[in-house]
Amino acid sequence: MTHDPMTPLTPPSAVQAPDADPTRSLWGPLARLPLWARGAIVAAVVVLAILLWQLTATFAVVVLITAIVAVAKNRPTWLKFASPRQAKVAIVVATVVAFAFSSVGTAVAGSTNSSNNSPAGFVAMPSETPSTTTQPSQSAQSAAKPSKAPSPQPSPTPVIEKKQVSVTEEIPYATSQQEDWNLESGLTQVAVAGVAGTRTITYEVTYTDGVETARVEVSNLVTTEPIHEVVSVGMYTPPAAFAGSADNGCNPNYADACVPNDPVDVDCAWGTGDGPSYFDGVARVVGSDVYGLDRDKDGYACERD
Repeated sequence: MTHDPMTPLTPPSAVQAPDADPTRSLWGPLARLPLWARGAIVAAVVVLAILLWQLTATFAVVVLITAIVAVAKNRPTWLKFASPRQAKVAIVVATVVAFAFSSVGTAVAGSTNSSNNSPAGFVAMPSETPSTTTQPSQSAQSAAKPSKAPSPQPSPTPVIEKKQVSVTEEIPYATSQQEDWNLESGLTQVAVAGVAGTRTITYEVTYTDGVETARVEVSNLVTTEPIHEVVSVGMYTPPAAFAGSADNGCNPNYADACVPNDPVDVDCAWGTGDGPSYFDGVARVVGSDVYGLDRDKDGYACERD
C-alpha cells in the first residue's frame, strides 16, 4: 500500500468525529461570532482586497505558481496542500482571483484618471456659486505674452565675379564737298564713297550674384578708321549756244565760246602756254582741236582738272 505525500498521516484518534460541525471547522475561532459579524468580516476582506488589488493579484499569482508546482511534483509545498485535489482547486481559484482583480484594478485606474485629477475616494462636486471670472483662453495668454524676438540670421555672403567684356561700335564717316568745274552747276556726284569705321571698347564688368552692378571702361581703340565721303558739286555754267566763225574772229572748230581764230596758236588762259593768243573759258570741241586745248579728250576745251 502506497502513501500519497500530499496526504498527511494522522492517527485514528485525530480523525474528525462524524458529528463534527463543518461550518465550525471552516471558520475556526470565528465560528462563535454571529452571522452578521462574520458577513461584515467577509465584506471588509473583499473591500480591502479590492483597494489593494495589485497586492491581491500578485498574491494570487504566487498561489497559482505554488499550486502548479505542488501538482507537478506531488508535494504539499509551503502552502501545505492536503491533497492534489486541493492543489488543483487552488489553481482554479488563484487564476480566477488574479484575472478578476487585474480587471478590477484596470477599471479603477481608468476611473481615477477620468475623474479630473480628483483624490481617490472623493467625487468632484459643482460649486454652489458659479464663478463670474472669465479665464483667458490659451490663445489670449499666448498673445499677452511678449513674443520672443527671432534671433538674427547671418546674411549670406554675396558672390562677386568680374569679367572683361568687349563691345564693337560703329564710327560714322564725315561728308565733305568739293567744287567741280567740269560738272554742270546744280549737279552733285560722289567722288569718294564713305565707309563707316569701327571702335572696340573693353569694359571690366562686376557681377553680384549673377547681376551686373558695375561697369568700368578699360580700353577704347579704333579698329578701322572711317573713310570720309567726298561729294563733287558742279560749278560749270555752259555759255549760250555759240558757233564760232572766221568772220567774227572765232575759230569754227569750237562752240559755246569764242576761241580766238589765231593762225599761230591759242593757249588756255590759266595754263602755261606762250600764246600768242589765249582763251579764258570752256568751249565745246565741234570740229578738230586745232590748238590742242582738249587735253583729256572729253570734248571740252580749256576745262580745269
